[in-house]
Amino acid sequence: MGRVVTYEAEKRTLLDVAVHHNDVENSLQDYFSSSSPSAKIRFFDYLPHVVLTELQERLAEQDKQSSLMVLAHLEARWRTDYLKRCQNKDKDPLSRHLRKLKRKHGSEVKFEESLLTAWVAFSGIEKRLASEIKAAFKFRHWLAHGRYWEPDLGRRFDYHYIYQLAKECDSYFKYA
Repeated sequence: MGRVVTYEAEKRTLLDVAVHHNDVENSLQDYFSSSSPSAKIRFFDYLPHVVLTELQERLAEQDKQSSLMVLAHLEARWRTDYLKRCQNKDKDPLSRHLRKLKRKHGSEVKFEESLLTAWVAFSGIEKRLASEIKAAFKFRHWLAHGRYWEPDLGRRFDYHYIYQLAKECDSYFKYA
């Protein structure tokens, strides 16, 4: 039996992810601040540069976690758009192609090999953007699978860059 689709992605927006990211970053800054009562207790015998190093490590980890959330959100939007185009039997060339994919693969369609390739072929999405999305999903794969290897990504990924990529993709979704 196939998956039950809930369209949960519609309930959480990219802006929600951004607000959460900013809240956590601000909370970390406040917690590690020398004026924080908690920090005075936790770091009472730490040298200032050690406290700063720990803060930078926590912020870097939060950056990775938020990047993962944005990429998960982006994939969910792509899959939601795919399923709704098929469900609504839209007549545009992309939707027709997606229905062929759905008949062949159902909801288990591969993201990069099928969905992203279809958008490049039929939606007018820039090849540059599609290429950057593919590379970002290699970063996501590395994050999601434990980071136990040295990734060859061709560029450094961070939350702000990935967030901008996701924003660029917005105009290509009919639904989501």
